[in-house]
Amino acid sequence: MRTVIFGPGNIEEHLNRLIKHKKIKNSEEYWQHVDKIVEKLKGKELVLLPDRGLPFEIAKRAKKQGNKIIYVIPKNDKEWGIKHIEKNIEDFPPDEIIDCETWRNQHFVMGILGEEILYLGHTSGTFYEIGNAYYIYKLITGKKKGAEIDPLKIHSETRAHLTKKFITYVYKPFLVEDFPIDFKEIVKDMNGEIKEL
Repeated sequence: MRTVIFGPGNIEEHLNRLIKHKKIKNSEEYWQHVDKIVEKLKGKELVLLPDRGLPFEIAKRAKKQGNKIIYVIPKNDKEWGIKHIEKNIEDFPPDEIIDCETWRNQHFVMGILGEEILYLGHTSGTFYEIGNAYYIYKLITGKKKGAEIDPLKIHSETRAHLTKKFITYVYKPFLVEDFPIDFKEIVKDMNGEIKEL
């Protein structure tokens, strides 16, 4: 099973928000939760952006238990480049790289590169990524009237269309608030589901 991980890039900011809203008590508890998440991911292929943040820290721990690690990287992006993630790639090489061509395309395709999503906290980036994932899923599964799109033309590594139900797992202790009800209904209408990890 290939799992795409969406999560906060700024761990300190995420930690402070969770403490402020009494979701967790302290940093030690935060990292205990991270270890629980890693344990639940045993045996899965993990797809993530190799930028600083929670997904990257989870990948480093998961690799030690034998998980396959796959980075999504815009190798030849001319607009912003990848200089800011090169050290992470070098220090913690993946088992595989999926080239998404550009940063703009990364947000567009990343969510559909797996059969499921692990969602670890609300940020402007994760909202954008999860919204795109379900919209593209809608297109590639024929749920948008008149749209007939070959999933492999969006990206050759697309996997979301292979599932009977496109599930997003959330880790509740890492969410200050749940998803809005209207978003949950949209996901359900597209034969998706949001479940607790």
